[in-house]
Amino acid sequence: MDADRWAALQPLLDQALDLTPAKRAAFLAHQPDPEVAADLAALLDAADEVPAILDGPPAWDAHALLDDATAEADDLAGVHVGPYRLVRELGRGGQGRVFLAERDDVGTQVALKLVHGALAAPEVVGRFLTERRVLAGLVHPHIARLLDAGTADLGGLSPTPYLVMEAVEGRSITAHVAETRPPLDERLRLFGQVCEAVAFAHGRLVVHRDLKPSNILVEDGPEGPRVKLLDFGIAKLLSDDAEGLTRTGQSPLTPEYAAPEQVLSGPVTVTTDVYALGVILYELLTDARPYDTSGGLREAVRAVCDEEPARPSTRVPDADRARSLRGDLDAIVLRALAKSPDVRYASVDAFLADLHRHRDGLPVLARRATARYRATKFVRRHALATSVAALVVVLGIGTGVREVSLRRSAELARDEAQATAALLTDVFDATSDAVSSEIRRDTLRAVDLLDRAATRLAATPDPDPALQARLTLHLGQIYASLGLEDRAASQYREGVRLLRPLGGAPLADALYLVGINATARGLCTEAEAALTETVEIGRRERLPASATASAHGARGGALACLGRYDEAISDAQAAQRYAATQPGDDGTSLHILSDMLDRGGRRDEAIDAIRQSLALAASLYPEGHQVLTARRLMLGRLLADAGADGAAERVLRTAYETSRARIGPRHGRTLAAQGAVAEALARLGRTAEAEPLARDAVRVAQTLPPADAVARIRALQSLARVRLAAGRPEDAEAPAREAVAFATTLPLWSVTTFPETHRTLAESLRRQGRAAEAEAAEREAEAVEARMTARASR
Repeated sequence: MDADRWAALQPLLDQALDLTPAKRAAFLAHQPDPEVAADLAALLDAADEVPAILDGPPAWDAHALLDDATAEADDLAGVHVGPYRLVRELGRGGQGRVFLAERDDVGTQVALKLVHGALAAPEVVGRFLTERRVLAGLVHPHIARLLDAGTADLGGLSPTPYLVMEAVEGRSITAHVAETRPPLDERLRLFGQVCEAVAFAHGRLVVHRDLKPSNILVEDGPEGPRVKLLDFGIAKLLSDDAEGLTRTGQSPLTPEYAAPEQVLSGPVTVTTDVYALGVILYELLTDARPYDTSGGLREAVRAVCDEEPARPSTRVPDADRARSLRGDLDAIVLRALAKSPDVRYASVDAFLADLHRHRDGLPVLARRATARYRATKFVRRHALATSVAALVVVLGIGTGVREVSLRRSAELARDEAQATAALLTDVFDATSDAVSSEIRRDTLRAVDLLDRAATRLAATPDPDPALQARLTLHLGQIYASLGLEDRAASQYREGVRLLRPLGGAPLADALYLVGINATARGLCTEAEAALTETVEIGRRERLPASATASAHGARGGALACLGRYDEAISDAQAAQRYAATQPGDDGTSLHILSDMLDRGGRRDEAIDAIRQSLALAASLYPEGHQVLTARRLMLGRLLADAGADGAAERVLRTAYETSRARIGPRHGRTLAAQGAVAEALARLGRTAEAEPLARDAVRVAQTLPPADAVARIRALQSLARVRLAAGRPEDAEAPAREAVAFATTLPLWSVTTFPETHRTLAESLRRQGRAAEAEAAEREAEAVEARMTARASR
């Protein structure tokens, strides 16, 4: 759902959430736009599906809460609030008081907020009842989770509402930065975690509305500093008629971080949070706020609404630091701080993506994308590649036309080249009016351009279906390279449709792409059907041995996914026989065979096969190449499973050290090897060496963009297993839970080890004597496996 659609739906959704189920149905029926009604129904269903950990009936009379119910004693330490005993006050604000509390029956420490009775008007209570379930579903590694809610009799005229949150030991993000003085990269890493949490909540229909440093704590955990957001959604929960820190309009707000539309009582949307994040980033980068709000509320409102903030680079005295902010970071921060919500980033994801583009040396969307600016950024990234690229383009075009002309007439070759050039020119010319009018907010993302290409191809079919199919399949492969497997699938299927009347090798190639795509998405029955047809065409058309080997190997993977291991091994052996006849065999088929043998329970044969595969690859690839790293990782795992921990550690260490030397420490393959080495050391009893290595892998993984979430999950899993091996199940629980939380944000089919995250958590709980919780985690692992099996059979 795009930002405009969400902005239109949000006020209607707020109204619907306040209604009873019967009144909701009538409300939806009276919507004049059927599409709006359908979207609202889907959003309401999503809200109802959130785990109802707080589903108990309300324990207070809503009308009684009109009284001033917060009879606050001078010292509530030791007082029981429901099952919680208050230990000490942590802080207070316009919404209430926050205490450190303990649950006597289990000894768990929590943060308990007593809500001011003045806030508890009937409408507020209604929203409280509706939205507390939504807030309970905000399970994210960087959000302090809402655990419980209820009321307590503290001696006032009516019960006092309270909220129970996960307790977080830390300091505000600005205090952390002021005390530790971290480098720019570390500041941006922590801010990125904040953005991930806010974006996650926005995706679940919750807007914070009161983001500020005091609501963002940094924990000094064993894996390094990490962010936790507090009171997420509470401002929204209490906003309709509540007194905030300042009463301006209908929303609680803190003037220093409030957007212009908030102080002017305008509509609050996700871009309101974008603005607050912009203020926070400004402060993290400069140690100063963008406006002087010390002159009182009237002056603060004037500054927020009328003053243009100075560029961050002009607010720092250090020349080197100013230089690092000048340009991209200046532009990014100022775009987030735009007075008009329409000019800001449309979402927190877009804000974070621009920061990642800056980090990676790519042109940022906040700056006017002139040709000179784009070219400058490209040349800085690829000084050597730039000079080579021009030659490659010229030679590539010439070679392509020459090869086509060998098998077709010169006229048709020219047509193909012209069709390709026309498509690319029309779609990828970022300065064309057509593109600019269709891509909102100048967001020239690769996916926008690819979608445009796919639409144009479908709308203007070429008279040559083979050419049309080749372009379609190529678009699918680009989608796949970006991790957009669903979009790739539609292009591959269209390619098959176009090529089916033609048959032969082109159809086999298209079916092969359909098959490997379906396997990657966990649709293994579909994959088997496509790859079986590929194998049959190869046999009938006598296709090259290399193509036949690939088809058999891929079908083996699909069969293994379906649990048909004997058939999978047979296919993998056939692939190896074909591959062995080819010069330059790099052992890929042996690698596949090793995997099939291992899944089929034939470990010794699997070890022999992967050793042969590694030897062939080592004769062709340089040390540190990802092919060698992948095979050493598999060999190390198999050796560890066989109990040869010493040999496994040596193989895995070679994989880690060579990969780190060749592609660096921030690559997913390097991190996988690093975590595997740590686990091997732990199995050998060398936990003093294993723990720092595993912690470092987590630290590095936390700096990677959201697209590399799998690397982060693996690193957290390794750290948890190292601590389990060291006999520290209580310390293993935190990384295990974080791995589960990250895994739940990804598509089911994108993390094949997803069930193992639950099992690692279950093991840590079991060893702590928490049998019921361990059984629940194990059941969740089994449920995930059942869903994966059901998907595979589709």
